[in-house]
Amino acid sequence: MTQPVIHTEEPSKWPASTEAAMLGHLWECLKEVGATVRILPSGRCPFLEAPRHAIPDKTHQLFVDCKQAIMRDFQKACPENRRTRVWMFSGSFDFGSNATPGAAKLPTYNTQLFPDNKDATPDILGSTGQMMSCALEHLLVDHTYQRSEAGPSNTRRIAQDFKWNRFAVVSVSRRDDGSLWILNGQQRCCAARKRGGITHVPCIVYDTHGSIAEAQKQEADAYLFLNTNVRRVTATSKFYAAVIAGRQPEVDIADFLGNFGMDVGDDSNDPNNLDFPATLLRWWKHDTSAAKSAMSTYRDMCVLENKATMHADIFQGLWWVCHSGHNMAESFMILERASKTPTKKELLRSISTTAQLLEIGRNARVCGIGVIKAFNSRLPKRHRIPMPMSAVDVE
Repeated sequence: MTQPVIHTEEPSKWPASTEAAMLGHLWECLKEVGATVRILPSGRCPFLEAPRHAIPDKTHQLFVDCKQAIMRDFQKACPENRRTRVWMFSGSFDFGSNATPGAAKLPTYNTQLFPDNKDATPDILGSTGQMMSCALEHLLVDHTYQRSEAGPSNTRRIAQDFKWNRFAVVSVSRRDDGSLWILNGQQRCCAARKRGGITHVPCIVYDTHGSIAEAQKQEADAYLFLNTNVRRVTATSKFYAAVIAGRQPEVDIADFLGNFGMDVGDDSNDPNNLDFPATLLRWWKHDTSAAKSAMSTYRDMCVLENKATMHADIFQGLWWVCHSGHNMAESFMILERASKTPTKKELLRSISTTAQLLEIGRNARVCGIGVIKAFNSRLPKRHRIPMPMSAVDVE
């Protein structure tokens, strides 16, 4: 096995000592893993890469240690780039075929897994799979380990808005008798059948050998792995994807937040970040006017409290009060003039106390009652917010 090499898409401007140190750490810690480093054209962000199967549990800590060592070397050589992050990827890549025109002479990345490891044989790794177009009528489901159709309403929704670029490849097991059994993608196949006019779907087919019981055991293990080792897409990522796709009301929400100098993000410590897009989206769809009024008032409250960060419970409480017909902006202005606006801590305490008294969860109504109590404890009697007991519970 040859030593890892540094790939650059233009002549590197890094000090030679830094490259040597990076290579030294890689070779020292990961010479049996097949890792490489890639430096972007800007020279600001090194990428540490290795084949996915080359990072078993026992090697993972070495990989992390090496990543940290590279970061230290990079920061010593380039102290002006203290904020640079080192990203760690799993997967095999071929930079030779994807390189920019000026990088034709660079060596290509060796995508062979474990080139010198005799243990990495097909018997150990299993079938590599074969891409095929399979007839829907031939794809079977083994309910000894598979669930029944998950959510018929969701299946209908997929069928109604069916597009191939949303379908993804179906994982299929081919047993010794030639029968094809779905490992992952049952709901998509159900949607394709309901859609009509679709006879074949793209599949990756893995050979499973042995008796029926042995095949079921292998398939169940794969099914379990595929459906448990999954990281769900965050609400923030979904929101940004919807904005880029031009979907409503996400685009309108992004524009509305932009007017306040705000954006959706996962940093709950940034006063300009809103980290509860799912909550905002839900109530925006239910009553857009109330959502805008609640957000405007809440933003003013946060600015007044030295740019305090927002909280989902306070927002949905304000939304519920606005939805019930009260103008929270007026109540806020009265307290602002008297310098008696309740703080974030006081509002959350009132919401928590209300939830305990009512012995129910923090839905919009509970949060709204908590917000009203916090405001009324500071408002003059003639300006207190009437409790909308007759308001419809929107949960």
